[in-house]
Amino acid sequence: MEFDDFGNWLKKNGYLSAAMRLRWQLTVSRQVCQQNGETVNLANLLPDAVGENVSWTTATDILLLKTPNWVSQKGVLQRLELTTQLLLQTLNNKYYLKPQTSLNAADKGITLRWQLPEALLQQSYQEKFKVLGVNYLTYRSQTYLKILQQLNKYQWIFRYLTAATPQGTGKIHRSDFWQQQFTAKNRQIVKVPQSVTASDWQNFSFQPILSQMRVGQQIVEIVGGIETTGMELNPFYSSGVNPASLRLLKLLTAYFWSSPGVPAANIDVDLQHSNKLTRQVVLGNPFAGVPELKTAIKLLNHLADFSKIAASSQNLADDFEYWRLALVDGSQNLSGRIVRQLGNNSLKLNQLAQKNQTKMLVEWQQEKLLDHNSAELLTAAFSQGKPFQIISPAEHLVEIAGHLIGDGLLTDSTGNLGQRCWKNRQLANQLAAAAGWQVPAQWLIRNKTEFQQKYPNFAKVAVAIKGQHYTGSQVFRLPPSTKFLWQQIKQVLQNDAGCLIEQAQPGTCYRILIAGGQPLSVLERLPQQIVGDGHSTIQQLIRKKQELFRQQQRDFPFQTIESTVIDLQGQQLTTVLPRGTQLLLRFDSSYQTGEEYLEMFSEIDPSYLPVLQKLAADLQVVNGVLDVIIPNLYVKFRRHTPNQLIFLNAHQTTDLRIFKQLKIGEPRPIAKLILNQLIKK
Repeated sequence: MEFDDFGNWLKKNGYLSAAMRLRWQLTVSRQVCQQNGETVNLANLLPDAVGENVSWTTATDILLLKTPNWVSQKGVLQRLELTTQLLLQTLNNKYYLKPQTSLNAADKGITLRWQLPEALLQQSYQEKFKVLGVNYLTYRSQTYLKILQQLNKYQWIFRYLTAATPQGTGKIHRSDFWQQQFTAKNRQIVKVPQSVTASDWQNFSFQPILSQMRVGQQIVEIVGGIETTGMELNPFYSSGVNPASLRLLKLLTAYFWSSPGVPAANIDVDLQHSNKLTRQVVLGNPFAGVPELKTAIKLLNHLADFSKIAASSQNLADDFEYWRLALVDGSQNLSGRIVRQLGNNSLKLNQLAQKNQTKMLVEWQQEKLLDHNSAELLTAAFSQGKPFQIISPAEHLVEIAGHLIGDGLLTDSTGNLGQRCWKNRQLANQLAAAAGWQVPAQWLIRNKTEFQQKYPNFAKVAVAIKGQHYTGSQVFRLPPSTKFLWQQIKQVLQNDAGCLIEQAQPGTCYRILIAGGQPLSVLERLPQQIVGDGHSTIQQLIRKKQELFRQQQRDFPFQTIESTVIDLQGQQLTTVLPRGTQLLLRFDSSYQTGEEYLEMFSEIDPSYLPVLQKLAADLQVVNGVLDVIIPNLYVKFRRHTPNQLIFLNAHQTTDLRIFKQLKIGEPRPIAKLILNQLIKK
């Protein structure tokens, strides 16, 4: 392969791989269908979603998913994947995304935009080309012009590799979108543009993105990147975009940037010929091979050589193998593959759409892109058209409408001292007691000596044992023996600096979600349990419950504690429970012990809500959760009456899924409620 002066400069300085660090934006047209295959009016279905992530076309059954900002290739694909998932979560299982570009003229498929690395442009100008006497903006425009000319010269190869045959009843073309373009406009090149800012680019597949900037006292038009419209959805990818298409454009752009451009004398002829070949490709039979195969293979070989010399960090061997095979054999290309596997069978197309949706649902549950709490908040932001950015998936940190949010609940509104108290059960207990709230009696045990000294205080009472810092507890309704209790405390001390002995309190445990200082949800916590069906053994019922929890990404443990509780109730694993008979597997309803929840926000006496708000304020819990005991939430709260509300603990955050995975009742729109509290002025 041949390099020009710029390419040699890149090669000499080891910058060839840097030339491929393009920045991207994607806009994808999608149609939402009902289960019967009919499209829906999206303006009615998603009335508040319009924003930087979603917009409508002139056709109300087509929406545009957008990836804001210029990001890396990996970043833009992940953003599109996440945005598509958020769209599906905002809808529900009554709808699915049509996996192909439609026959509707308003559907323009996928618009790709990309920019050259500006820092490399500036560095090359300063070190190599400034001496030529041209200003930087002129040099920059000439660079983009050189790339655009070559991209359009070989546009037919890109269209051949990415075209997707539509589902139609008429004559089948390789590309629906480009077939419409050629039919409507005949795609004749009236004039070959001589500059990157010329208006004649509208007749070309690859066009400059133009923007204005002030230089001194003048407003000048500059190129902001490269754009191509009409790449059709790939139905075999959930997001509709095959990442290999972006990798191909990245290689083409970097290669054309580094190699000699199209000679000025040949531009007219070359681009006219390219347009003719593109027309032949998109109107051709899906199984037909690429025209001018030798030219296409020669370019592919140059790209392969360039990739090796540039030492690309990505392994593109599979891509090159596929591209070579597709150029030779049309049946192996995307359009040919669609005809072979789907044909005009709408049933198969619907099945593929459902398969894509199932794949995205699995990825959502496995939290491949983002933790579930943050994803829940982003879904609420998406549905309300609010801008968002992912700051750090590892740290569960996102930004929504300019507000930094961690774990789907946390903001900077709470100081370090408050958070320090929440992380230490005893400190939280002392803080609540100091504010006048009723708390259980507690004893901190750090070693056997302290246990022996303090044991007489709780020897004859029902107790719960808890780690000083870690979640989880174990409740003993009857006072355990000294030896057994010490063995349980020793297990806690293996993982924690201290073990709290807490006097067990009568009443029902509740988890209160607080956001913006307001109680948003009141969950009743049910201990781990099973209910008989009249024919299954206890062991079989446990396995069924474990499978249900596994589907919810939760644990339903069965270990020593659960086995002991069954024995205490005089039951065996082989016992068949009568229909409707409830059997507890634990006496406590601690977090992540197989507990279940009931939403009681609409049931609790309204007098408790300002009380819970005051408790949160005293504990400095602006956003978080409170664990409390309320013996009877239907009775009006009276401040000076004892045992109406007992504080147990406070936490920074909790898994927001539990507010949706209810045993009984409809869940509240928790993510939306939280978001409204966190970003309100």
